[in-house]
Amino acid sequence: MLSDLTHEEYAYLTTTGRRTGALHEIEIWFATDGLVVWMISGGRDRSDWVQNLLAAPEAVLRIAAESFAVRARSPLVDPDERRRAAEALHAKYATQVSATAAQWVADAYLVAFDPG
Repeated sequence: MLSDLTHEEYAYLTTTGRRTGALHEIEIWFATDGLVVWMISGGRDRSDWVQNLLAAPEAVLRIAAESFAVRARSPLVDPDERRRAAEALHAKYATQVSATAAQWVADAYLVAFDPG
């Protein structure tokens, strides 16, 4: 269950390569409300993992020993969900960044993942 995994530091996202069709796994920051998983892309829509998801939104998300089939919503545009996502991510990783939660709400490239 996602809500049991919120304390984990990293998630592992496996996407399908948009050019090669090969699977690609990355280690990445994440936050969850127990229903949805959110991630932030430092490279905005230029990041390979984001480009892969734009071409094929289905992916596999692994957190600790749990794996989930997920579907990406990229970029995250709903203002209320953007705020929740940015604030959750910032609360978890604030000591590692100089940006504020408000900056992430306004400017970050956020991706939501729906399990199932």
